[in-house]
Amino acid sequence: MLRTSGFRARRGAAGWQWDAVLGGYLTAKCAALAARAAPKDAYDLMFVLLYNPGGAREAARAIAGIPVVSHRRPPAAVARAAVSMLLDPQGPWAGHFATQMQEAGDEEPEERLRADAAAGASLLLRTLDQNA
Repeated sequence: MLRTSGFRARRGAAGWQWDAVLGGYLTAKCAALAARAAPKDAYDLMFVLLYNPGGAREAARAIAGIPVVSHRRPPAAVARAAVSMLLDPQGPWAGHFATQMQEAGDEEPEERLRADAAAGASLLLRTLDQNA
């Protein structure tokens, strides 16, 4: 098994298989949100950030653990840019997360889901700052 920044590769019967690990997956989702600004990107990012084992703290640690390379923007900077979009519980991005959670069957009130997104974003940013 080979491990690279954010991905795990293993050779199987069908050839090489790549599995995203938490830090790499979240960094990719952050880059997608910052670049495309699609509502689904906010949902995908926040769902994994909030509901992975360890929540936002573990997500921040996983992002902080990705090696920085000179030819790419640091993963923590990518995460900060995207996650900052979700800090306002009344903002559009927390709203996109809440709407898509409800469309997926979550029965929590929209205000609660918006607050969860903003709180998770805030906790991730604070944890990144502590690990800087």
